[in-house]
Amino acid sequence: MAGKTGRLTMTTLLLPFLEEDSLPEVRKAKLSDLKQDEKNLNLGSERGQAMIENSFSKFGAGRSLVLDKNGTILCGNHSAEAAASIGMEDVVIVPTDGKQLVCVQRMDLDADDPMARELAIADNRSSEVSLTWDPKALKEDWDNPEINLQAFFTEEEVESIFHGEEDTWQDEEEKEKEPQLDHQLRLKVDCRTYEEKEDLRQRLLGEGFIVLP
Repeated sequence: MAGKTGRLTMTTLLLPFLEEDSLPEVRKAKLSDLKQDEKNLNLGSERGQAMIENSFSKFGAGRSLVLDKNGTILCGNHSAEAAASIGMEDVVIVPTDGKQLVCVQRMDLDADDPMARELAIADNRSSEVSLTWDPKALKEDWDNPEINLQAFFTEEEVESIFHGEEDTWQDEEEKEKEPQLDHQLRLKVDCRTYEEKEDLRQRLLGEGFIVLP
């Protein structure tokens, strides 16, 4: 039922859909308890991160993060970092199975207020500027037959993200395969003839030793 202002109240919106005993058990936690997603595909950007931090400082928290059942952040990793960087410590967790939309209602804002309009712009713009795809991580998901990314990327878009990166990955992988020495031992060997010296040099090189001139 609409009120005098012609707007539906929150109680009017909730009651047809939620019985009181079906409401999720909201609980408080610490931001430091949440875990960053090690497979986050968004590298972020310096400018975008600064925008998010500025938004938190000026407007406060606007949208929610998404966690998995273990407290790992699926959506909002950079927002969590920005919140922590300006000193936010507390979080409110709303358990859900995804069948109901979780809304953050800011009781201090009105949609017609300039502050609310700036928050809406900051939310969209900071997300846009902060988005920097991690090509290597995206490639792993793209090649995974159990993950369907075709709904979000065309072949051309994916190729533009991967372009020029695969050679870099291969170089990094080759370096990782190279034997790493914990220590080095330098020896000086005196040979009687040039032929003896060259023969020893070739044998040492063949066995993987570094031979200085």
